Amino acid sequence: MNIIQKPDTFSLLGNLNHFIVSAGREVSFVLKEAGTDTPIVKHIYEPGRDSLVEVNIESFILPLLSVELKDTDNVYPQLNLKKTFKVSFREKDTSEMLEHTFTVLRAGVSNLADSARNFLRANFLTWQPTVKPVTYHTPEFLTYYAEQDSVCRLKTYVGKEGKYQEETITLAVLAGDTAWTIPMQYAHIAARMKKLPSYYDVWIETPEGHRLTYVQRYVATDIRSEQEQWIVFENSLGGIDTFRAYGDLESTAKHTHNTALIEGTAEEYRVDTEREYRKNTGLLDDRERRWLLDFFPSLGKYVCEDGALRRIILVESDVSFQARELPSSYTFTYKYATACPYLNLKRTDIDCSQLRIEVPDSATFTVAPRLVEFDRIQLSEGALFPVQSPYSDRWQTTTMGAVLAFISEQITAAYKDDGGIGHRHHNLKLLERISAAGRYILLNSEKISAGYADLAEAAEKLSEKSTEWRKILRKDVPDTAHGKITFEEGISTDSIKDESFVPGIQGKGLGIWIDEHGRSHVETDILLARVKQVAASLELHELSYVGGNFVLSPAGGQVAEVVPVDSGGRPVGNDVKPYSYRCYLTADDGTRRTGTRFRPGDQARCQTFNLEGRKNAFGIYENVENRYYWRLVTGAGSEIIDGKKKDYADLSAELFVQLEYRGVKFDCIGYDNSVENDIPAPGDKIVQEGSQTDPDRRSIIALMTSDTPGIYFYDGISDYDLASHIVHELSTRRVELNSERFALKTYSGAITPMVAYLGDWQPDGRYGHYDSVTHDGSTWLCTVPKGQFATEEPSESSSQWKRQVARGESPVSVQISGGNIIRNGQGSTTLTAYVWKGNEDITERFKPGDFSWTRDSGNPEYDTEWNRRHRGFGRTLTVSAQDVFKRATFDCILTM
Repeated sequence: MNIIQKPDTFSLLGNLNHFIVSAGREVSFVLKEAGTDTPIVKHIYEPGRDSLVEVNIESFILPLLSVELKDTDNVYPQLNLKKTFKVSFREKDTSEMLEHTFTVLRAGVSNLADSARNFLRANFLTWQPTVKPVTYHTPEFLTYYAEQDSVCRLKTYVGKEGKYQEETITLAVLAGDTAWTIPMQYAHIAARMKKLPSYYDVWIETPEGHRLTYVQRYVATDIRSEQEQWIVFENSLGGIDTFRAYGDLESTAKHTHNTALIEGTAEEYRVDTEREYRKNTGLLDDRERRWLLDFFPSLGKYVCEDGALRRIILVESDVSFQARELPSSYTFTYKYATACPYLNLKRTDIDCSQLRIEVPDSATFTVAPRLVEFDRIQLSEGALFPVQSPYSDRWQTTTMGAVLAFISEQITAAYKDDGGIGHRHHNLKLLERISAAGRYILLNSEKISAGYADLAEAAEKLSEKSTEWRKILRKDVPDTAHGKITFEEGISTDSIKDESFVPGIQGKGLGIWIDEHGRSHVETDILLARVKQVAASLELHELSYVGGNFVLSPAGGQVAEVVPVDSGGRPVGNDVKPYSYRCYLTADDGTRRTGTRFRPGDQARCQTFNLEGRKNAFGIYENVENRYYWRLVTGAGSEIIDGKKKDYADLSAELFVQLEYRGVKFDCIGYDNSVENDIPAPGDKIVQEGSQTDPDRRSIIALMTSDTPGIYFYDGISDYDLASHIVHELSTRRVELNSERFALKTYSGAITPMVAYLGDWQPDGRYGHYDSVTHDGSTWLCTVPKGQFATEEPSESSSQWKRQVARGESPVSVQISGGNIIRNGQGSTTLTAYVWKGNEDITERFKPGDFSWTRDSGNPEYDTEWNRRHRGFGRTLTVSAQDVFKRATFDCILTM
């Protein structure tokens, strides 16, 4: 006899392996709960023709596992959700016995591609959406199987002045090897935090702080309709879920009247009453629609009514939908499990907290405000007590008789013939609330406070949350002083930098430091010297611009003075036509010194837009006009005038000019003759845009802020037409790049050319390296060397073309659907991968373990760990705000 297949040591009930035993004779089978001697099942099996015996034990174990729903706001264990069993096989007429011990959790997962322990470690026992809207009183629960000692953490977000104040606490400490149900009702969280959060997150982590599960978020909302009902059910993972059904509610009552004729008189001897309720879920999104498929097969369903949970059963359901029609809804008909023909109607809607009573035609009186001032009554079964359900905002009453009946029923149900009833513990309720996790004793899953030793008390005073801690300034780690500090003997340091400091001309913040050569540096935004500034050398960086459009070019400057000159550079009078205009540039004003970078043959341009004019001595704007000219630079240099060196650039006044530059003569055009050119004037800002003599000075980069904003790259400017020289444009109108080669450089340093698809192949087309075309039903890649062009037609025999996709073949691709934006560190989005072969969706051909996800957030250390956890993760990924720091890219990798 041999056991060929058996359940894993730890299994989910819905994924439990069958026992398969090979034997030559009859085999006896015994199933027991581990640690007991009482058999649960005993059977004898006859092997088949293949000498095999197969035993499916799922139906035996299912009734032994159950979910407990408690009306409490404390974390409590699910003691019957998991049990350990022992199976023994014995072959007839032999003494050999084979045994196997295994643990089963009441849960099941379709197509589980991972071990049960790995799945439970990373998931709560629920399929509900990870972002869930709730109301103040909605009963909410989260169940988690703690394989090891774990910590349940809670983070609340309270809105204040347009921002969120965050606070994180330990909600519970969970002992290992136990399933725990954690009440997550908004009212409980608000009472615990003494705040009303806008939303709150919960997750499970190890005692060392390593997060194990995803983050479950609850968002506070109002009710969705006046007919909203809260439906609680036991889900297929062994947890407790709640959904809000806010659609229409219809009530029908069926009465069967049983009559008899007695001595000529008709009598109704019994009326069978059956009340049914038809409820619509309300509109559901795609995630909610799939989640609620877990509700209908559930064997434990409840409706929250008047603050209490009443068990219901479904008698009919309509769960049909069409994927292309979203949002959709479901409809189901239910009745109460304990239905009876009797009524229990409320007598009043007045809250019992209103103790001030107005009596007609009499003075107003007030009930005594303290209990000690009330009269005593003799206790009886009818004595009333005020009570309130944790899921209700209204007070209700119960009687002494109802309390006694409930206690008696609970005692009877709890008695197990083990002597527990009758054995007295004055602190029995306390003992039931005590558990252990590691070396800690827990009360309601929270660590029990203990007396402090003197040393521990001193350490507590110096904790980060104490008032003493704020008085200490650390010197071994970065710290913050909360008040003004005065240093009597100065500060000695090699570096002072604020948190936002970024060095360089385009940087920000304040930085003061000493470099490796012993030189001191100061970088800041504005440096003001009120009395005097002394500098051995001063280097100024300035942006040249034209009318609000920023231009990066070889030369530029501001005109300080204009003198008309002849071809020899001598000034001429107003009655003589000048050869050029000598523009003296602002070069030395006593505080700074720059030099001209203009060269003969350059084209200097001035253009202004929407000028307000210059303000005169009376505060009135005058000379309001826009200026434009684009002229040839016929000469450039410097002169000493009144003891000061002045740089200049001569701008042509003639249309046709002959220049000699670097020993070569050029016939040049003196100015832009397509429009009227203004005469240069003081105050003009000119910039070099092109050259008619030097090919190396014909490129500029312009940042346009007028017309069509964007960045424009120009090359080959040797005339007065900019539009014909655009090589790259990145604007709001288009993005256009013109280059002989496009390539990507990887981290390894390898340069990979980019494929450019050019449509159908044309006989007269020009195709170069890595151009792609479609021809004869296939896609072809041109493989000629760089700088050469194909001379052959694409074909399998051609050495210049490589076929990428053959005729009739459909490439396999992975497409990801879902959102791509998480704003302000809030919310989440779900990404789903689909596999397509041509126009055919072949996703179902792959197992969940074939899909892996990767993240690139710019932090390799965290990304590596994140990618490891999401290997073989499945085709659906929920990305929360905690997964994204500023920006992140997610990819899905399919293993075929």
